[in-house]
Amino acid sequence: LTVVLGRNDGLRPLALKYQQRAPHRVRVEGWRDDLPHLLASHHALATKAGGAITHEALSLGCVPLFFRAVPGQEMGNVEKTLAAEAGFWARNSDEATRALRILQQYDAWQQTSQRGQALA
Repeated sequence: LTVVLGRNDGLRPLALKYQQRAPHRVRVEGWRDDLPHLLASHHALATKAGGAITHEALSLGCVPLFFRAVPGQEMGNVEKTLAAEAGFWARNSDEATRALRILQQYDAWQQTSQRGQALA
């Protein structure tokens, strides 16, 4: 798991606390100039439904798990992605857990990823 904070240094203490307690390997990163490379090397992305990040993730085969969307354009990104079965809308931790369990199955991840690339 890679947690990318961008320039939000206020979240760093919480991310580092999670990193120490997690039962799996967690990398905490700040600002990255190579986000496309990072997206291409990961199976999924938890993100808000902004236009640029949504399109970039889909085009690189990184399945988006949306946790927030601004009404209007961003909600449209969620709706189009869900209609294409190319991502997930995780409004709470139970929905996020369900999505991640689905994506742990390689065939399900691969099909979802391919639908996203076709949508992009």
